[in-house]
Amino acid sequence: MNDWPCPLSKHEEIESLAYRLYEDEGKPEGRADEHWAKAEEIVHGQRSAIAAAPEEPGGVISGG
Repeated sequence: MNDWPCPLSKHEEIESLAYRLYEDEGKPEGRADEHWAKAEEIVHGQRSAIAAAPEEPGGVISGG
């Protein structure tokens, strides 16, 4: 058994990021939808970039 943390589902990743955006902005009221939409945009962009990244020999994704 490994000690690696389980990766977050896309929903959990968006939820976590939306909450961080909310906190970073001083916990404003009534902007949950805005934070969620921004988090979705960021997560989808990150996942698209990862999927489009060329894979190096040995299964390593290049980072650069």
